Amino acid sequence: MEIKPKKHIYSKKVQVKIYNISKKLVKDIIKNNPEIYLANSFGSIIKREMGVYTKVYDKKRYGSDIDIICIIDPKFIVPKKWKFIGRTKAFDVYDIDSVENYLPELGKKELPIHPIKFLLYNPKIHDYDEAMRWSAIDKKYSESQGFKVENWHINQEELNRVMKNNNKL
Repeated sequence: MEIKPKKHIYSKKVQVKIYNISKKLVKDIIKNNPEIYLANSFGSIIKREMGVYTKVYDKKRYGSDIDIICIIDPKFIVPKKWKFIGRTKAFDVYDIDSVENYLPELGKKELPIHPIKFLLYNPKIHDYDEAMRWSAIDKKYSESQGFKVENWHINQEELNRVMKNNNKL
């Protein structure tokens, strides 16, 4: 497993800009995709530890990524412009955008600097226990394990329905 390179952390001012832009973008995406019932964010974006690495990491990016855990309706159709990254037992992973597209001062590179990724949990396909083990899908549980999580969107009624209908509650 590759070790993360050293990361140069951005100033507080840049951290706030990245956070605000990312949260607005996620909310706009959800507004256009109402079948996303939950969106939780965690990691560097929440801890305000966004930064750029001294070299390419994981052959995919130059800096901290922004992971958004989403619970979706089983009938959700992924927008064509989202780039499929891979599937695990817990999620389908998509690159949906990059922060540098909205903050020109971060510059541009041949690979994303700060990709925004949606980790989509479909209750008909994915394993909830596996999602719990590896992510911030359940805010209360994650925080009990010491991981800070922010809920950026929740449609509680639809979330309860889709989870109950798929025997996940």
